[in-house]
Formats: sequence, C-alpha cells, structure tokens
Amino acid sequence: MRVTMNPVEYLASPLWSDSKAGWFADAAQSGGLLASSVGPHLVDMMRWIGGPVSEVAARTITSRTEIPLTGGGTRGDVDADDGFIILGRYENGALLTIRGEPVTYGGNEWDMALHGDEGSLIVAGSELRLGRSGDPSPLVIDQPAAVNPRLAIAGRFIDAARAGGPSPEPDLADGVAAQGLLDAALHAARSNQWVRVEAR
Repeated sequence: MRVTMNPVEYLASPLWSDSKAGWFADAAQSGGLLASSVGPHLVDMMRWIGGPVSEVAARTITSRTEIPLTGGGTRGDVDADDGFIILGRYENGALLTIRGEPVTYGGNEWDMALHGDEGSLIVAGSELRLGRSGDPSPLVIDQPAAVNPRLAIAGRFIDAARAGGPSPEPDLADGVAAQGLLDAALHAARSNQWVRVEAR
C-alpha cells in the first residue's frame, strides 16, 4: 500500500503571511510537515484503509530554508521539516509507504495505490483505476470535479447527529491511534531505527 501527497505549492509560492510562516517554519512551534500538516491526515487514512500498523521507519528533510512571503521578501530561518517518507508494516504483515513533500510547482499531486493478490487499485487525482488478475483491461472511473467527498462526510455527521446515533468514523479513538503512529514515525526519523507503534 502506498500513498503520496504533494498537496499544494505553498512552500514554493509566496502565499505566506509573516505570522503563518513564523509558525510553520519553526520546528519548535509546528513540529514540521510530518507532525502537524499533512502527516496526521495521511497516517489516519492509511490506518483506516489497512488497519493497525505494528512498526515504522521514517526520514524527514528540510529542503527549503527560505519561504517566500506574500508581501515580498522571504523568511530565511526555516528549520521545520518540509518532506517525509514513512515505511511501515501492518499487523497483518502488509507493507506501507507514505510520502509527503509539498514543495511542488505547477499543481497539486495526490495518489494512492493498493496492490494485492487479486488486483490493484490506484487513485490519482480524480481518476480511479482498478486492475484485476487475468483481466488485461483496467476499469477506469473519472470522478467529476464537482463531486466533493467532504460533503458526503459532513452529511453523514449531520445525519447521525439528527438521529441521535453514534458518531461516524473517524472518532476520538481514531485520532489517538493516528497520533500514536505519528509519534512512532517521528521517533523513528530521529533515532534512525525501526520503532514499534504502541497501542493506545
């Protein structure tokens, strides 16, 4: 299982105010991209898809030491990581990789691939591609740009609240478990070794 996210050009384009850049650029405040930006979303999604993760190894990088600011000029004392890669193993033995590096030019990039004994599922942008063992022609589905998955998620939450039913996933327990995976990845990146993910 693999997921890649280069979600926005925000580290490459002058979209930052002094206050926003100050928070993100400072590792002591933000923890960097893995700890506080796209990292939590990606590890939560990979847990949701594949289940509990038993161990991880990770690397982080600070590839840009200056951030262009909205009003001109740059912020040049960047010490927070702006890229990361995680290699992990699910409790069921499957491997996973997660990469996030939003230092991109020319557009957003997001893709995910799941490979198994009977086929592969690849999501790239709005396109979903399903390949099956023994079938030379993959099924390709293009999701219209007008379809916003956030609306479906919000709708499920509102419906559950109105009906007085349980909150749909994710819930607080999912957030705590994702944070445990994230903490293990940060420890792995700093210690240069595989780290067990503690159950929470």
